[in-house]
Amino acid sequence: MPNIEGVAYPNKVFTFEERDVPNSLTDATAVDTWVIEVIITNRTSAAITLTLQDKQSTPFEFLEASSFPANKTSYITFRRPRKFTGGISRQASAATGLNLVIEGYQTTG
Repeated sequence: MPNIEGVAYPNKVFTFEERDVPNSLTDATAVDTWVIEVIITNRTSAAITLTLQDKQSTPFEFLEASSFPANKTSYITFRRPRKFTGGISRQASAATGLNLVIEGYQTTG
């Protein structure tokens, strides 16, 4: 298991890559996931929002309809992996145009 600042994390490296994040809330993963980086690319000429949340009974919305500018790539990197309990769900405000990459660790896939 990777040990970061005294905390042991699962040893399965996880990468989720998606072109065109769906415009309805959809699961990216269905197991606990420790995220180290999120990369969002808006390929369109207009801003698009993204919601990214865990799958607890009352979800924690890490990004709640956060706006990403046209023709830009944004990076969110955590100093320490962030746990998304139960998995990760995501939703964009447009059906096409937003790429998403999530990298981290899982115990199972």
